[in-house]
Amino acid sequence: MNLKNQLQNNATQIWSSSLFQFTLIKIDWIHRFIYAFYNDPSSSSNGIEILYANKNDYTQLTFINRLTFSNMKTISSINVHPLQGYLYISAYYDSQHSFIYRSLLDGSNLEVFLILDYPVLSMTIDYRHPRLYVLLSNGEIESYSIDTSQPWKKNIYNFNSKNLDLKPYSIDIHDDILVVMVFNTTDSIYDEIWIDKFGKFVIEKNRKLKTPMIIRYIHEFKYPNIETSDSKDYSNTL
Repeated sequence: MNLKNQLQNNATQIWSSSLFQFTLIKIDWIHRFIYAFYNDPSSSSNGIEILYANKNDYTQLTFINRLTFSNMKTISSINVHPLQGYLYISAYYDSQHSFIYRSLLDGSNLEVFLILDYPVLSMTIDYRHPRLYVLLSNGEIESYSIDTSQPWKKNIYNFNSKNLDLKPYSIDIHDDILVVMVFNTTDSIYDEIWIDKFGKFVIEKNRKLKTPMIIRYIHEFKYPNIETSDSKDYSNTL
């Protein structure tokens, strides 16, 4: 209880809205962009508000852009690649119509990057070997090159062809490992499974959980720094 009160006392509100319900954020630590995913209950629409942090402590934010999607589309995942200067957004209409959009970091030049046959449940980016990994609702993991003009596809792993009892719902990357969170329908346990990102083998089940969780690993290769970034410096343009 004391820890909870301490966290509440130390929390600082940096942004609010009387119209939207914010449910997810992604941060570009290089250019200090915040991407806040929202739902609009009044219109059943959803989208992303893009904010810029004027200070390194993120206490002063400036509104930059808003990407709005109709109530016919459901946004399922957001990923930012500050090295290349792109934002990736997955959205779907139904079980057979799914899109991955791509825009510049400030939300401009929004375009369709991929059209897929199944909804995307989760996405993650490999910065060292520039590829976008997607987890589809049919249990497949695919990767697409993002450093070429053509998004070349690789089939990485298919849970439905291996074990129908495992239902994956989240994916992340740690070095050369794909960290996949799955629900095991046989024992109602949530597993963390490690898969080689090249699709060669399953390494291990790292842990079992009784509640649905998303595991994130942070290391020196996951988040690029300003010295390795060749993308635009937005701090001089705002």
